[in-house]
Amino acid sequence: MRTEKEMLDLIINIAKENELIRAVYMNGSRTNQNVPKDIFQDYDILYVVSETKHFYEDELWIDYFGSRLYMQMLGKMDFLRGNNHNFDETYGWLIQYTCSVGKSGKYMCNFLEEDMYNRFLSTYADGKVENIWNATLLMCDLFDEVAVEVSKKLGYKYNQEEADASRSFLEHVRSLPRDAKKVY
Repeated sequence: MRTEKEMLDLIINIAKENELIRAVYMNGSRTNQNVPKDIFQDYDILYVVSETKHFYEDELWIDYFGSRLYMQMLGKMDFLRGNNHNFDETYGWLIQYTCSVGKSGKYMCNFLEEDMYNRFLSTYADGKVENIWNATLLMCDLFDEVAVEVSKKLGYKYNQEEADASRSFLEHVRSLPRDAKKVY
C-alpha cells in the first residue's frame, strides 16, 4: 500500500504528464485537519480537464492508481448513448417519475409486492452491529435485484462485476477485526 506522500505525488504527476488536465484539487476528509485519520479515509480527487471524451473512451488511465474495486463516472451513460446533458437537463429527466414514496418511505408499501416490502423494512436496523451489517447486506441485495430490472427496462447495461466487487468489499470490511490498521 502506498504512503500518503506517494499517493499525492502520483496524483500530481498524473496531472503534470497529461496535457488535457488543467488543474487538480482534493476535497473530502483529507483536507480537514480536524478529521481523525482512519483506514477508510480515501482520496477525493477532481481533475479539471479541457475535454472529457478521452477519459470516457479510455478508462485505462485510472489504472495508474492501482487495481479498481469499482468506478463511477458521472454522465458516462448519457455520453456513451450520444446524449450530452448538463445537470439541469439530467435532473429534468429524472423528475419525470411523478410518484412519491412519501417522507421516510411511508407510501413504499403502495409500490412494492408484500415480500419485497417486508425485505425493505428489514433494512431498518435496531442499532446492534450485527443487525446493522445484516440490514446493509440485505439492502445491497435489494438494490442489485431492482437495479438489474430497472436497467433492462431503461436500456442500460447493469455492471454486475462492479456490484459483486462492492459486495465483496463490504463482506471483507465486515470480517476485519475492530482494531484493524489497514483494510487490505
